[in-house]
Amino acid sequence: MISSLRKFISWLFLKLAFGAFIAVSGLAIHGLWLFLHDDQDFAKVHATHLAALKEQHLVITAARDVGRQEHADLQQKLAAQQERTTRAATLAADLRADETWWVKLWGDRDQRRINAGRIERLEQMARESKQAASELKRELTRIAVALNTHEAELKRVGSQLFIAEETDSRVVYYANAAWLAGRWFILGALCLYFFGPTLFQLVLFYRIAPGIARGRAVQLDGGPAVSPWLSEARTMVDVALWSGERARVRKRYLKSVDVGLAHEPRLLLSWRFPLTSLLSGFVHDENLRNSRAGRSLSLVFAHHKNPENQMAVVHVPEGGSLVVRPSFLAGVILPPGQELQMRPRWQLFRWQAWVTGQLRFLELIGPCRLVVAGRPGLRVERLTVGEDGILPVRRTSLDKTVAFTPNLEYRLIRTARFWNYYRWNHRLFDAHFTGVGFVLTQTTLPGRRTGIWSVTRNRARKLIGL
Repeated sequence: MISSLRKFISWLFLKLAFGAFIAVSGLAIHGLWLFLHDDQDFAKVHATHLAALKEQHLVITAARDVGRQEHADLQQKLAAQQERTTRAATLAADLRADETWWVKLWGDRDQRRINAGRIERLEQMARESKQAASELKRELTRIAVALNTHEAELKRVGSQLFIAEETDSRVVYYANAAWLAGRWFILGALCLYFFGPTLFQLVLFYRIAPGIARGRAVQLDGGPAVSPWLSEARTMVDVALWSGERARVRKRYLKSVDVGLAHEPRLLLSWRFPLTSLLSGFVHDENLRNSRAGRSLSLVFAHHKNPENQMAVVHVPEGGSLVVRPSFLAGVILPPGQELQMRPRWQLFRWQAWVTGQLRFLELIGPCRLVVAGRPGLRVERLTVGEDGILPVRRTSLDKTVAFTPNLEYRLIRTARFWNYYRWNHRLFDAHFTGVGFVLTQTTLPGRRTGIWSVTRNRARKLIGL
């Protein structure tokens, strides 16, 4: 409850602050336009006000300088009192330390009496110095507060003086003229800012989204699917690399390798798709090769930053393919003599592509093995025809979809409740798959906060199917 209230207050504050920025910007722009198109003379204005500001500035400056001098003098006095307190306490402690049991039994009584008097005077001096230091500290605090007040007043008067000297109060005049001439435009802009997003979301949810959902489904390949299969999802995956096989892996997921694998640095995942390789993270990674005949060597994959995240191996057979987001790939394992085959599937002329911001799908052609990393887990959905002969249907979040076979019919379905969409708890559309095939999804969404750069990068990656 408290967290929700805090979020609401923060959102309201940012909303109001940006609304004020819109109003001030509108006034400034319109006032500037009026100033550029006005021929009136403002040379003789506010001379008396300017002189009063200068005199006030001098008075406050003098008071501030006096306060600074008093502050410096009091600091010196405070340092002297503190030093006096320390010296008196040290001497008294030394005299007390000299009164050993031997001195008390056999020492000179007159000297002991003299030392006792000195100790009493030193302790009295220390108490008086400490009290004086406390009074000086209170006085320093008072003067510091007065100095801060003088500084604030000096800053305020200085700003007014600067504005009066530089603009001669023209800003006030043109701001007032801009408000009288363009207040309805500014109020309209504020209404659009405060209520426009809600109105847009209402239109998008109740008018546009149903039409998009009724549109023709996307089917990248109409032929029968050669279904891939998935190994068990684990936090650590051991993959065997057979003789002649190559593995292109991301270093952040590679935990260990067997001795004997040939390491070749590779700049990009695929030179045919440099932007795809760059945005999906396949840059300056490893190309591993098993050159030993008749022997398998192993690779171990794990997530270094989030060890609880699961990983799995997807086997794409000969004649099969898989539409996948390369940002989820930890590695690609290719058979001997096989090159990585990636096929872009552009959807530039589909409304649902522009609505979701995904204009391209990437299809990886088998045979190959794909090591995928979940955030945190993975779940495979095998769509098969039931006994009644009806084609299976699966619905999942767009953010959870990792991969699917290209023969499936892919369309968008509007979320059920407007309030969840309005509060950004759920996206406007879910992914809807129909047919016989294979769908790989995440079990949960990442819960970490993302910054502006991360959001921008993720949107750019999604735009081209990453």
